[in-house]
Amino acid sequence: MPGEPADRAPATRAEESAVTLATFLTALHRPAPDGAPAGRDRGGPLADTAESFTRGLASAAGRGLVRDPDAVRAVWEDAAAAPAWAGPAVWLHGDLHPANILTATAPSAV
Repeated sequence: MPGEPADRAPATRAEESAVTLATFLTALHRPAPDGAPAGRDRGGPLADTAESFTRGLASAAGRGLVRDPDAVRAVWEDAAAAPAWAGPAVWLHGDLHPANILTATAPSAV
């Protein structure tokens, strides 16, 4: 597929890129068929990842990669406190790291 990973070539048109990515994710997040494979460590309750999150945040903050770890923790705690998903199983992309998104002038592939 054409493009470069977004961690090496960030999208240059932020608004268009956001719309493109949102359109893709909206199309992807559809009910999964019966028997669809379950994700590994993704797609489940955030509260189940508290220990891993705490270690990762401490590591990133210790290396100076996170300016305000308290703000990051507050956002995570808010998300982790959300009610459990009660709907049908859905397809989702559980690893939206910039290295997993290709860009040209807007996202071109995930």
